[in-house]
Amino acid sequence: MPAFIVLLSLLACRPPEAPDTFADMMVYGFVHFEDEDPEALQSLGEKMIPWLNNHIEETLEGYETAPMTPTDLEEAGVDAPDRGSIVGVAVGLDYTVGIDKLAEGISHPHQDEIFEIYIDFEREDLTDRDCFLARDCELHRTNDSLHSEVALGIEFWTEYKTNFRNVDLEDGTELLLHQSVSNEPVEFNIDAIAVYQQYGFSLGWEQDDGTARRAQAIWADMELLDGDAGEGFHLSLTINSMINGSEDLDAFMSGNTR
Repeated sequence: MPAFIVLLSLLACRPPEAPDTFADMMVYGFVHFEDEDPEALQSLGEKMIPWLNNHIEETLEGYETAPMTPTDLEEAGVDAPDRGSIVGVAVGLDYTVGIDKLAEGISHPHQDEIFEIYIDFEREDLTDRDCFLARDCELHRTNDSLHSEVALGIEFWTEYKTNFRNVDLEDGTELLLHQSVSNEPVEFNIDAIAVYQQYGFSLGWEQDDGTARRAQAIWADMELLDGDAGEGFHLSLTINSMINGSEDLDAFMSGNTR
């Protein structure tokens, strides 16, 4: 086979380089999470780390991401209803613990021990968590069921798949990636809110001082069925839940081990 044909074939199989904007980077990470070759996620880490280090202050209070489109979900291998693009938000998060502790926390089997708003939580480990935490296994997968109270007595029940992944950069930096998939409607104790599908992605790493930094995004197809609050209200609730959740996680892992 001629060399130029081999070269074209190799180029055709390579994923596109990670985008330059924070909004697009988060979607890119979700889409390429399951790629067998970690090249795309390595590209993302090489772009994300310097970007977030230079812009952490502007992301601490929330940042709107690029929408998640049906094409994005299809490329990610997610079987989801076609309801159009899904708006998302992202935040930059800093912790007082390192990346190993962060991995222990987000993969903890009893998340209701960590997060104040969780009433009940059940996690079914589908793979070996200890192997993942030792970074001897690249992937860890779970099925999760959650009952939570968000605010004003509003409770919800949902089920989702959670995936964790270890990826190393060429310079030795260890990346911790997380993806959640919930493509079934959430059940609420009131009729005023509807969430039809929800997805999450995060990318974390350890800084030079030994503490972890993380970019986290959530996309939710949701609406108020009764009330005057608009999209901004939904986005604010999601941002606050991520910020408060990171504080709960940091507090728990600062004084606890697996």
